[in-house]
Amino acid sequence: MVMKVKVKFYVDFKKVFGDERAVELTDTATMRDLLVALGDSTQRSQMIFDEAGKVKPSVTLLLRRNGSPKSVDKEQIVLEDNDTVMIFKALFGG
Repeated sequence: MVMKVKVKFYVDFKKVFGDERAVELTDTATMRDLLVALGDSTQRSQMIFDEAGKVKPSVTLLLRRNGSPKSVDKEQIVLEDNDTVMIFKALFGG
């Protein structure tokens, strides 16, 4: 079976990916599966993953499922049909 997940992009990601897109995934897809699907070019992949293939620490993911968005595990959470994922760069400073 197939599910649809809406992805919204912010800040630097918005410049490369656009405002938002709908992604079709298998019904057992994880957050990592979604991120791999989004990394469909070298530039996009390098924004999400480091040289070792791990999600960069600066990538912040929020998941909205039945209510308010919440921070989620970058790799293993299983997505559900009609989830909304928000992707942006973590802000560092001091």
